Amino acid sequence: MTQAEFAAWTDYSLELRSKAENGEIEFEVYVENIKK
Repeated sequence: MTQAEFAAWTDYSLELRSKAENGEIEFEVYVENIKK
């Protein structure tokens, strides 16, 4: 994984976490997507 790919993944994971914390997505959906 390149630094750019890692940075993009980090941004994606933070976005998913924020959505889960705000109730925009279910926690189970967050877990499923973060493991991909």
